[in-house]
Amino acid sequence: MGAILDFLLDVFFTDDVVEGLFQRFRRAKPAKGPKKIGAYDDGAGSLITGQIVEARLKGHGKTKALVLDPHAVSLVALTDHPGPGAFELASLAATKVGRLYALPSVVYKASDSMCKPIRGQKRLPKADFERVVELIPN
Repeated sequence: MGAILDFLLDVFFTDDVVEGLFQRFRRAKPAKGPKKIGAYDDGAGSLITGQIVEARLKGHGKTKALVLDPHAVSLVALTDHPGPGAFELASLAATKVGRLYALPSVVYKASDSMCKPIRGQKRLPKADFERVVELIPN
């Protein structure tokens, strides 16, 4: 009986964790897949490739995201919770935004006006940015 109860708790707990990871991005407009990913030093207006921004996605408040392409404004979802498919951005552990995990399978389109750079936040290092780009499904 105890094994069945443990199994049920594990199943329900895992569903809650996965649901929590994607809950903030549920109503945002998903992209089919970025057609182009900007060069690391590329920038357009206030956005730079590899920058962490606060994005106001459709139906949500402010959410942290990683800029993939500043011209088309493609964003990768970021979350505070580790989980399946999440890649830890270790270089951000001691910065202003704190420890974050990228969800490479969750890419969104936005507009420049929806994104606000975080003051005092440095860009993601090139190695971490390239790792996230490799994990994005095409």
